[in-house]
Amino acid sequence: MNYLTPMGQALTASASLSLSNTSNRLLAVGSNLAAVGERLQSRKTKTNRLVPAVAATMVLLSLHPASAQAAAGGTGSLDTFLTNIVTLITGTTGTAIAIIAVAVCGLGVMFGSMSPRTLGGVVLGVAMIFSAAWIVGKINGSGA
Repeated sequence: MNYLTPMGQALTASASLSLSNTSNRLLAVGSNLAAVGERLQSRKTKTNRLVPAVAATMVLLSLHPASAQAAAGGTGSLDTFLTNIVTLITGTTGTAIAIIAVAVCGLGVMFGSMSPRTLGGVVLGVAMIFSAAWIVGKINGSGA
């Protein structure tokens, strides 16, 4: 038995149709938001791959031979250039960069956004950089 008047039936049908349309629109908006989220995530991944490449390019461009010539008084020898690079990496600048790298990795491990394995890799890399002269000295027998 139907207890609604024709006007009540029309209102019920109208409300049902309106809810159905709203539901369909919400589903469409949700799928559009999911697509936008996926596009943003893929852009983020591309950007994360681009940052190390840009940093490496900037370092290589800053190590132009002209800067080594100016520091060596214009001699321009390859030995002077390479010695300047070693001094940059193992000197005060390299030490400051290493301290920052280990500290940032330590914070990453502390907050759970980085694995302890990555921290170990950074610490091992820093140890290898600063003991490189000793390692090469032992390999070639000069005992540096």
